[in-house]
Amino acid sequence: MKARQTLHNFTRSAVFKEGKMIDTFTIKETRLSYLLSNDMKQPGEILTTFNDPFNKEYQIAARIARKGNIRLNMELDGENPSIKGTVPVRMAILTNHSMIDFENDQNKRETLKASIEETMNKQFAELIQKTQEELGSEPFGWSLAARKEFRTIPEFTAFDWMKTYPEMDIDIKTEVEFENFGRQTDLPSLEEVRD
Repeated sequence: MKARQTLHNFTRSAVFKEGKMIDTFTIKETRLSYLLSNDMKQPGEILTTFNDPFNKEYQIAARIARKGNIRLNMELDGENPSIKGTVPVRMAILTNHSMIDFENDQNKRETLKASIEETMNKQFAELIQKTQEELGSEPFGWSLAARKEFRTIPEFTAFDWMKTYPEMDIDIKTEVEFENFGRQTDLPSLEEVRD
């Protein structure tokens, strides 16, 4: 029997720069930080909600976890250093109040996938913008990956990651893979639910 990953509740987290606490992250920002970091131990699956793209009155509850490491492509030489990344996530849909048959309708499934990816991409962009503009610090451990882009430690030191990070062009995309869509996709008849 395969063991199930545990679900974790998140609280706010502290952000440090050069050994000094400079700010805190909200629960949402803390969750996103875990997804953006290959160095922080993943705490398991995350419960969250997304807007239902088929009915604006509903939310879709989902269980998500990162599927493998975030893939980073760093272009650090030249005038405009940049980072492009892909965050692979696996996702189980837990609620489906609009009763869309995602499992058997590929077009609906693709619409849901695009909507969730767009939402997560926006959330990642907002968090990264905060780290660049307000904090002036990168809390995801990307500097460790960046060191591999330089031949020597003095070259990396001269690059001055802490000073350069706030000016970098960063683009993070989400890659969603669905696991399942819950149990109920059809509205039960009155006879089926009657006592």
